[in-house]
Amino acid sequence: MTHAVMDDTRRPARPARSGAAPRLPARPRRRVPHLLVGVLLVTVCALAVALVVLRAGGRSAVLVMARSVAAGQVVAAEDLRVAHVAAGPDLGVVPANGAAQVVGRTAAIPLAEGSLLSPAQLGPATFPADGQAMIGLALSDGQYPPGLATGARVVVVLTAEPGISDTGVVPIQLGPALVASVQPGGDPTGGTRVGLVLDPADAVAVAGAGAGRVALVALSAAGGAR
Repeated sequence: MTHAVMDDTRRPARPARSGAAPRLPARPRRRVPHLLVGVLLVTVCALAVALVVLRAGGRSAVLVMARSVAAGQVVAAEDLRVAHVAAGPDLGVVPANGAAQVVGRTAAIPLAEGSLLSPAQLGPATFPADGQAMIGLALSDGQYPPGLATGARVVVVLTAEPGISDTGVVPIQLGPALVASVQPGGDPTGGTRVGLVLDPADAVAVAGAGAGRVALVALSAAGGAR
């Protein structure tokens, strides 16, 4: 019996099996556009700035005195400056854009350097108040403290007569007094003219003393001499 021999070369080749499933092409990842990133950064920065402003206590720009102005004097633009303070709406201060309402008006009371400005402080001079007196002094260096300015609180000391031995003489202290004005070189002798507001009886005693017997001593905010 003859056996037919099959030629394996005639059979179609089977594809080789692989243990892993065929991989699909990966989808491209979506990237956030750069414009969106920029918007997010700007938003974060804006929130940070807002947080800083809130933590600053809501400070407002207001007008304060750049230099002292005596009662009855006209306020000029150079007398003012802008400062940022924690001022509430009920404080009655002048905002930074309110200079036009202030310049050219008269100070009703002495305005000290660095003090906040209020509309109530402007108008016809109402100084000194009832029960007070104002006196002007011509003082030389050594009779008043350095840096004396309008609004300062001082005591007036009457010393012994010049040329007379002060042995056993106790200086007389008067006041306290409020410095209403300071005019360097305002005296014909080259001295400084100082306006003081104090008790009427003390004002009379100072006026009756000789020019060389008066000395001013500055007081601290707590009321003590400095």
